[in-house]
Formats: sequence, structure tokens, C-alpha cells
Amino acid sequence: MFQTIIKVLEYVEKEDKDGKARGILVYFQSFEFVFYLHLMLTILTITNTLSTALQRKDQDIVNAVNCVRSTRNHLDRARREEWEKVVDEVYEFCDKHDISKLEMDEAYIDPTKPRKKTGITNKHHFQVDCFNEILDWLLQELDSRFNETSSQLLHSIQEIHSMISMWTV
Repeated sequence: MFQTIIKVLEYVEKEDKDGKARGILVYFQSFEFVFYLHLMLTILTITNTLSTALQRKDQDIVNAVNCVRSTRNHLDRARREEWEKVVDEVYEFCDKHDISKLEMDEAYIDPTKPRKKTGITNKHHFQVDCFNEILDWLLQELDSRFNETSSQLLHSIQEIHSMISMWTV
């Protein structure tokens, strides 16, 4: 599908008077875009079960809380253990589609300020400033929305609901 998108952008680029299609085409064929694409795929794969569970109208509260906990653990594990896997997938994709790969040990060049030295490596930028920061943000969001007190409250409500159901039968 990626090749089809590139072909469409190349076609549009020929008809484009203001050069926007060229800019998109260049970005789509950059290591940075491929990295973010794979990071999104990793995150969406991890969070898909939770997302589906929370959208169900007949969701069991205890199951939802357990699903949140499981997703949180999976995101935390991904942060600690899946950096290399994501980078390998990005490199493989770049090889397959003739996209220039970045050497992780080389100095990071900010595309918005290419002349200014950043003082960090590509690895630091992509692992710490992107990968870890995004996963940390997701973990913080889950923790703030589904903290331990809220989870305990939901468990208690579920238990009360179960007891009431037993009494009314």
C-alpha cells in the first residue's frame, strides 16, 4: 500500500503548482515518518483490545479495569523492551522501500533547524525524546484516568451490583 501512496503523490506532484505534494512526498520517504508510522502501529496494536473493550455497551466493569491494567503493563513492557524491535522494523521497511536510514550513533539534526547543533545522537532523539516520551505520556494518561482509587471504586460498585442482583433473583 505504501508504494501506491507514493505513486499517487508522485502523480499529484506533477500537477501541483505550489509544491505541497513534493513536501509530503519527501516527508513520507523520510526515516522520521517511517519511525512514527511504526511507533503508531506498535501503540495501536497494544491499545486495540482496551479500545474495543471500552466501546462495548455491555462492558463488565471488572473486566474493563483488568483490561486497563493489562494494557498499562503491556505499554510499560514495550517501553522497556521493544525499542530495538521497533528500530529493526523501521530499518527493514526503509530497506524494502529504498528510504535512507539514519545511523543511531550519529548526531541528530533537527530538520527545522539543520544548522544548529543539537548535542544529541539520533538514538537519543528517537528513543528518549520520541519513543519513551510518547509511551510515558500514554502511561501517565492511563494512570490519571484509571488510578488505583478509581479502580477500587469500580470494583466495589461491581460487587454491590452483583450482590443486589443476587438478592433480587
